[in-house]
Amino acid sequence: SVQTLFQPIKNLSFHGDAHWFWLDRGKDAWYDATKAPLRRSADGKVRHFVGTELDTYVKLTLWDKKLSFWGGYSHFFRGGYVKDTRQDRDQDWVFLQGEVKF
Repeated sequence: SVQTLFQPIKNLSFHGDAHWFWLDRGKDAWYDATKAPLRRSADGKVRHFVGTELDTYVKLTLWDKKLSFWGGYSHFFRGGYVKDTRQDRDQDWVFLQGEVKF
């Protein structure tokens, strides 16, 4: 992955991240949190490259870095594996996140 950061003031930062995903093995699958396969090709032959994710987000940190708020946009560009297993388009999403440190 590649990450960039621009911090114009102490408590505010702008981020840009890029991530690339591959399968461990050619006959592997994409798994959910319970380790159940989400998608598998019918013949078990797929390309290893899953896809690329680009993230842009803003982070605001308060109270000596104990409280943070994040908000951003992400885009997933499907790779050969996702195309081989019948995903018809790229995916977009926005996110909001809060973090409290004790």
